[in-house]
Amino acid sequence: MIKPKLFYILVLIFVVCIITTLYQMQIIRLRDKIVTLESKGPKASDRDWKTDEDNLVVLYNRVPKTGSTSFVGVAYDLCKRNKFHVLHVNITANNHILSLTNQLKFISNVTNWNAMKPALYHGHFAFPRFQQTFDDCVAKQLPDCDPNNMKPGNKWALTEAKKNLINNYFLVGVTEELEDFISVLEQTLPRVFRGATEHYVSSNRSHLRQTVQKDMPSEETVRKIKDSLIWQMENELYEFTLEHFHFQKKYTLKK
Repeated sequence: MIKPKLFYILVLIFVVCIITTLYQMQIIRLRDKIVTLESKGPKASDRDWKTDEDNLVVLYNRVPKTGSTSFVGVAYDLCKRNKFHVLHVNITANNHILSLTNQLKFISNVTNWNAMKPALYHGHFAFPRFQQTFDDCVAKQLPDCDPNNMKPGNKWALTEAKKNLINNYFLVGVTEELEDFISVLEQTLPRVFRGATEHYVSSNRSHLRQTVQKDMPSEETVRKIKDSLIWQMENELYEFTLEHFHFQKKYTLKK
């Protein structure tokens, strides 16, 4: 007959063995779950990332005479290779702005036209007068180059423009650094711009549709423009844009 003290010791040993076995089984189950998650996780993540990339929509706000034709030419050259769509936004009657109705239609088309994603949309909002010199434009005070056009020259407008640049635009470049602009896009949006920098350099896109007739403005014209408050504010916005672009480029194209 087993003594009471020995009996309790055996019971305790049995209980400890049971607990240890259950603990080890739980560890094995957790390890199996970890292995399963690790094997499935990256694939699911890759699928989600691929879906996001294939839904990418790039809106390129073109500004006349800033190298936009060269840039869009690169997009057209790459669209077949990189499997995306390039669409030209044709503004009715070359208006500067879209009506509220057209804004809603444009938003709906861009958002819901899944068959045309990924996509790059581009377009001009005004038609330039190609045969007119800058001197004539300033002298006649035409809307395209009248420094007092719409008289927006106030600090509030400049501040709002800077805010819009920071908050509402993914990237704003400058003409004289177009190659770097393309390089930043290639680094950040490779789904569309993969291989864009090399193509831009090797295909001579940088020389596409350069303005043939470039009459240097007279000193009087330059003085009139620089004396205007509008020009001074626009120049401040340009310097702000350039500084911001250099900041983005520095932390994107790290050597």
